[in-house]
Amino acid sequence: MKALAPDATRRYRSARDFQADLQAFLENKPVRAELERRHGWNAAATVQRIRRFTHTVVRFHRHIQVVSGVSWFLLGMALWIGATMTWRWVRQPRLTLQLPAIVAPRAPAQAFDKAPGFEPTPPPPPAKPHRKPKPRRPRIWR
Repeated sequence: MKALAPDATRRYRSARDFQADLQAFLENKPVRAELERRHGWNAAATVQRIRRFTHTVVRFHRHIQVVSGVSWFLLGMALWIGATMTWRWVRQPRLTLQLPAIVAPRAPAQAFDKAPGFEPTPPPPPAKPHRKPKPRRPRIWR
């Protein structure tokens, strides 16, 4: 805007000044045109910006409430789903490697019958029939 300013005193004085400003812009250095545009603090401009901002907030207040409510709902759903998945993962039984038991091969029973000095063990005596216990009298506390 400095190059196109309507007032001649605010434009670049020469093409070299304009070239120096362009070179500073390309090197990401501060540009004189930008520094001149940023003059001191203006109370009216600040008040105008505050009014514009508050007007925008008031105008979009209902939209902000809806967006806020939807975002809180989605956050709650995400927490609920995450907690449910975590709970299921914690309660899920872990895979464990179960190897089959190693059992020594048994010798055939007939081989022992033919062995010299083999005496078969007698069968265990029959179990005694189970008696029912007598019912206990209720205890009376005195």
